[in-house]
Amino acid sequence: MIVPSAFGVGDTLAMASAIQRTIYKTALRPLFEDKARADAIWRSDHLAWTLVYAVTLTGKLRSGTYQASEAVRLKGMSMISRADVAAFMLAQANDTEWVSEVISEIFTGCTCARIA
Repeated sequence: MIVPSAFGVGDTLAMASAIQRTIYKTALRPLFEDKARADAIWRSDHLAWTLVYAVTLTGKLRSGTYQASEAVRLKGMSMISRADVAAFMLAQANDTEWVSEVISEIFTGCTCARIA
C-alpha cells in the first residue's frame, strides 16, 4: 500500500520550519491528529506499506524534478505539485526501495539524499 499523508504529521513536525509548525499546530491541528492516528494504524499493519509525507501541494504541472528523503530539515514553505506526488506514488507500485518506509518529505527546490 502506498499511502499519502502530510508533512507535519507525527514525527515530521520536528523537521518543519517555524512557519510550518505554527500552521500545523493551529489551523491544521484536528486534521493532522486524525492523520497521525491513521498513519499509526498503517505502521502497525503487516502488509507492505509506504507512507508519503508530501509538503504543501500546488496545482502546477508535473515537473519530474522532485526529491524524496527519509529525513531533512526544511526551511520556509517548500511546495510540490500534486502531479509530482502522484507520479512518485505510482512509481512506488513497481519499486521496493521504500517498502515499509516513511518518506518524510517529497519536495522540489533542493537537493537531498536518502538518509538511512
